[in-house]
Amino acid sequence: MIQLHDHYLVRNGVKIGWIVGNKLYGHDGKEVGYVSGETIYDRLGKKLAYLQGEYVYNHSDGERMRCEDIIKDIEAGMLPDVMRVAIKFFFGD
Repeated sequence: MIQLHDHYLVRNGVKIGWIVGNKLYGHDGKEVGYVSGETIYDRLGKKLAYLQGEYVYNHSDGERMRCEDIIKDIEAGMLPDVMRVAIKFFFGD
């Protein structure tokens, strides 16, 4: 489970990254990606996935997954679903 404490992403008490605005950073301080609207991009601006309704679509193969199933392990207060999906995408379980 990943939790949000202030702007830090924490797993099992260990800081794994943080969020600044719409950008996500890894523990090493490097940007891993960002969100814009309902779309998730990697740090180079490549479109990775997007939300549409209650589903997340993988941009590379069009695979569709329920948003609820992806974000169930992300405790992040009032963050929008697209940011929760991005957290799961970049930082896993």
